[in-house]
Amino acid sequence: MHLDTKKIQNIRGKKGNKVDLKDSFANIFSYIKTLGFSISTLGLFLPCKRSSARSAAADSSKTADVMGRMHSRGKGISASALPYKRTPPSWLKISSQDVEDNICKFAKKGLTPSQIGVILRDSHGIAQVKSVTGSKILRILKGHGLAPEIPEDLYHLIKKAVAIRKHLERNRKDKDSKFRLILVESRIHRLARYYKKTKKLPPVWKYESTTASTLVA
Repeated sequence: MHLDTKKIQNIRGKKGNKVDLKDSFANIFSYIKTLGFSISTLGLFLPCKRSSARSAAADSSKTADVMGRMHSRGKGISASALPYKRTPPSWLKISSQDVEDNICKFAKKGLTPSQIGVILRDSHGIAQVKSVTGSKILRILKGHGLAPEIPEDLYHLIKKAVAIRKHLERNRKDKDSKFRLILVESRIHRLARYYKKTKKLPPVWKYESTTASTLVA
């Protein structure tokens, strides 16, 4: 079907004058209907506003990226904003060797890498160990043979699973704790697969609920 645009443009009133805008649109649409077009088909060629869903998605992309929790409804900021400056502050008088010695001393006392970082930040004024020593805490511990056998986040998940199992031995009808144990152990298996892939755990390492208490003893 051919749409005669000239005929649409030349729609005039009885006396030869152009009709009102409202009347002209009504005449144009009635002419289009005679050709077999529908108003919905015509809408494909007319400019329209973005849908609310698309506009909401575009507006949300402008906001800061947040990472949703795996097993809860909350959302947290995915990472903290590190300072752009990577050199130690001028008022910090401690040397890199002293920092490494303190890290090894705390590790021999049984502290985890995150606990060591908190102590260095709060007691010694070292916000970023890498800016002072050039290496992160875990790499320094690996260089001195003091790194933990199990990665810290996996260790805490196993510790949590062991605590839930001890609770279930005393409270067998606690269905919510049974469900939470399933979620925690699923995270353990997922994290273990990642650490095996990155070779931070041996390929034969396997989590077993019966022997988990020996790993966190």
